[in-house]
Amino acid sequence: MEILIEALEKIMNWLKKHQPEYAASFLPGLTSSEIEAAEAEFGYKLPEEIYALYQWRNGTEKDVKAVCFPPPLQILPLSTAIEYSKGCTEHILEDKNVLEESKWYETSPLFVFIQSNCDFCAVPIIDFHREKIPVVVLGEGELPSILYTNLTDMMLTLAECYETNAYYLGEDGYIEEDECKTAEVLRKYNNELNEKAISGFKSILSNPLDFSTLDYESSNFRKLSNNINDFASVIGRFKDPEGVNLLLEALQTWSQAKGRYISKNIVCSCVIRALGETCDDRALQLLTNLPDNSPFFREEAQAALLRFRLMRRNM
Repeated sequence: MEILIEALEKIMNWLKKHQPEYAASFLPGLTSSEIEAAEAEFGYKLPEEIYALYQWRNGTEKDVKAVCFPPPLQILPLSTAIEYSKGCTEHILEDKNVLEESKWYETSPLFVFIQSNCDFCAVPIIDFHREKIPVVVLGEGELPSILYTNLTDMMLTLAECYETNAYYLGEDGYIEEDECKTAEVLRKYNNELNEKAISGFKSILSNPLDFSTLDYESSNFRKLSNNINDFASVIGRFKDPEGVNLLLEALQTWSQAKGRYISKNIVCSCVIRALGETCDDRALQLLTNLPDNSPFFREEAQAALLRFRLMRRNM
């Protein structure tokens, strides 16, 4: 846990310098006995990293001035985190039996410890035999998705983002983000997520898609399109050149394919959105000159180009 605490202290030092009022709002850390009492109320064993986090500080009730997510240590006090986690876990267990082919962390009880508007960060609290317990993000009305490989890697990522000005103070005093710099740090500490997405997308791309037989209402197509969307979203976030190459190849191939337009449009829109998240000029060129110039593709490309240009302005 020493590495986790060192990363937390680096972030706190940055906050003390740049947002001293917020840094001062953190509550004193808890004892093991206090955490065990909260754990008993929750009814689930908490991971060691969560113990270390709350022994370091008991979160803060003050909102931070940040526009990037996740925010810099906007941690819920443990009593509040337990209440959120109980409600979240109850909802997950109610829906567990109706989720088809769900991933293990989508149906696991969750410990929620960060809130930002309607989004939350949490850790699954069942599968402790794993070497790393991932940090997941929950958007409103969405299933959990993995954000960092574990809490330590999350804090190492955040700490280096502050130190390298990937996170920086804007003119209005809010924390802003250079997403291209952030992606480099993400790959440094969470690269197994990046490699898994590249491998998964490469596997799909290696098998030509026959859009003439792909029925968008079928369960097989839903599974395929969900995988394409998941892999493409991660590639867009990590911005690895190898992953960008795959997105470019996929869009050039699939946009020119014949077959059912709805099925083709669904998978191509996933790729177009992901290309709008990259920092690669080749994405700009392709989105500006798509092989398919239909109204659907033009509209999707325009939205992705807007996202691309807004992101580049923050570099």
